[in-house]
Amino acid sequence: NILNTVFDLTKLKLPYNNHLVSLMSEKYELKEDTKIRLGIYIVEGAGVCRHQALLAAYLLERLKLEGNIKGTASIDRNYIKAFGGHAWVRYTNSKGDVYIIDPAQDFIGSLEEAEKKGKWSYKRPEDK
Repeated sequence: NILNTVFDLTKLKLPYNNHLVSLMSEKYELKEDTKIRLGIYIVEGAGVCRHQALLAAYLLERLKLEGNIKGTASIDRNYIKAFGGHAWVRYTNSKGDVYIIDPAQDFIGSLEEAEKKGKWSYKRPEDK
């Protein structure tokens, strides 16, 4: 249930909106690779996959620091020529089970479910 809460909160606070993110780049005069606080995207109410992944991973790390979960979150990304780049959260619980949190693709579930239902390939080279 915690993973679902993180997923829902991320989508609520940082809805996917590529157009608004482009406008924000102009508004804040952002050049490529310019650093900007994630909170600005939250205040503006828009982000893309990388922003959503950062927020979800941050929330999971806070939950871990507070002792609510014992797993590990990481931000994964890859590039598929036909589709471009994409980022999501990979959460490995204390038992070693892997879950994918991908608000941009509206997906949350196990790595196995992701491979069956997901729109993206979430596997790492070391995954079987």
